[in-house]
Amino acid sequence: RLRRITSKSAIIFIGWMYILLVHSFVLLEASSRGEVGSFRLPNGLRVILAPVDNIEATCILTYHLTGVRDDPPEIKGASYLYQNLMLAGTEHFGVVDRILLLKRFGSISDRIVSYDYSLFYLVVPDSEINNALWLESERISSLKLTDRIINIEKTTSFNKNSRNINFNIYANAAQWVKSNVFSKTPYETPLYGDLEEIKNFNTQAVKDVYNNYRNLSRIILVIAGKFNADELKKSISKYYSGLSSPSVSSRKTLSGPIPSVMEKNIFLNKPVENLKEPFFMCGFRTPARSSYDYLYVEFLRYYLFDKRVSFLERELNRKYDLNVTISHESTDYDECNALIFGVAGKDRVTMDSARIATSRILEKLADAKLGTISNSDFKTIKMLMEIDFLKDMSILEKRSIFLAEHFRMGEDISKAEDEYIARIHRFTIYDISRTARKYLNKKNRAEITVFPETGK
Repeated sequence: RLRRITSKSAIIFIGWMYILLVHSFVLLEASSRGEVGSFRLPNGLRVILAPVDNIEATCILTYHLTGVRDDPPEIKGASYLYQNLMLAGTEHFGVVDRILLLKRFGSISDRIVSYDYSLFYLVVPDSEINNALWLESERISSLKLTDRIINIEKTTSFNKNSRNINFNIYANAAQWVKSNVFSKTPYETPLYGDLEEIKNFNTQAVKDVYNNYRNLSRIILVIAGKFNADELKKSISKYYSGLSSPSVSSRKTLSGPIPSVMEKNIFLNKPVENLKEPFFMCGFRTPARSSYDYLYVEFLRYYLFDKRVSFLERELNRKYDLNVTISHESTDYDECNALIFGVAGKDRVTMDSARIATSRILEKLADAKLGTISNSDFKTIKMLMEIDFLKDMSILEKRSIFLAEHFRMGEDISKAEDEYIARIHRFTIYDISRTARKYLNKKNRAEITVFPETGK
């Protein structure tokens, strides 16, 4: 027993030393960042400059304040197609030309289209900033959208999501949970829209959605990395000042506020033929991105599911020796969010045991009794949250996204990073207990149990 205690103490000591070492490193990295600033061009384009001294690369992020929720009702999901349509040819670049140019840069690129926003970015050597700005401005000014390209994307989206829903039991269950968690909100319909309607999207209507991505008042351009500020401003003016904005309809406001929690518990038992691993899945409605409670729910996500500290994994697999697989996902939307997790077992008995144990764990957390979360876990998770944030801020594209998000929420971006860290330092175990009581209670839960069908 003494040997086990000594071994456990050594593991804890090594873990804390590792955390402190990483913490020191990321703080050193943070010290190389210059002051964040912003300005606006006469045509409405907002620009954020975030210099970093100790790097030879730059990220050009085009952040659009438009997404699937801005689509007309009859083509809900059309914006989702723009993840790939934005990679189509332009007036000066064919698709192959663009690929070859990016390959020559040695660049990193990606894109995301969500409900509330869309983003496209390039990370290039700082010597290629001008070329990257030109390339990205082409997305806004002269994208070539043909009927053929749009029809290919409609078919691709339909086939991909149809396979997921019809042949992937786990994805099907996740979509059921999301639909119920987000019931009567802008996020109730999947990102790709109604599966049966995708192929019927009017091609001209899909083309018209491009205007949402060209309206400069809905765009935030973020440049993060190494650059000469004076030269960069001249380049931005050269490639973006001549752009004009088509008129677009304003985003529809909701008739009333969205409840921060669900109205009642929703559950479903679903037998499935030839199921290899039975599982259960739970989802909670959680607060909007701008809510103070959002950060506290992030703490609970770490506490329950983060592989480095997961209390749920410790309880189910170490304490009860169930050997289950735990997965989770969370959203980051404007109006409300969801925290969803699934637990799969090798057989029905294992899964049911895990489901009962998990329900007890959640009920105990929702009771919000002091001592439910140990002081050691509380301190460790707060430090991990800070380390992960600082690590993210050392990655150009992640820092660019963070700054764009907080800029659109009206925050002072020159202090946004420091304020985020300060908030982590300030919150207490009482904040976490109150949040657990509000969001982890059974009433605020959609849950599905999937098990093998028997008797056939």
